[in-house]
Amino acid sequence: MTSTNPILFLSHASKDKIYLEKSIERIRHYHMGYWTSEEYINPDTKNVYKKLRKAVKNCNIFILFWSNNSANSMFVRDEINWITDPDNNVKKRYVLKIFDKAGSCPELTTHLEDPFIFSVSNMNDLQNHIDTIVKDIRLQIG
Repeated sequence: MTSTNPILFLSHASKDKIYLEKSIERIRHYHMGYWTSEEYINPDTKNVYKKLRKAVKNCNIFILFWSNNSANSMFVRDEINWITDPDNNVKKRYVLKIFDKAGSCPELTTHLEDPFIFSVSNMNDLQNHIDTIVKDIRLQIG
């Protein structure tokens, strides 16, 4: 269930779409609003950066899917930089560190203010961590 006033901004590299899709299944289960570029931006969209920046600014929760793919994504890097802007509504930051088959995940060198970090080695990890994140969010927003 998406919302015109989303709560969650899901930052990810397009190559990590499988993790995003599995997470959205869990988020929908809890009936929470979210924003993803796949649902709001298409190849014909003008002012992509403007729409992304507005979505980051208006979200309450920022969830970063951090992987080798996202470390090389210009969009993900920009989204990380935008959440450090003091003029946004982000209350909490979560990082899902996604390890590849070789057990590799790059260090997150960009400073995120007090993020909650979870390690994801498989889809069961991902679903469990999304459940934990959603429960934490519900405690925060009532």
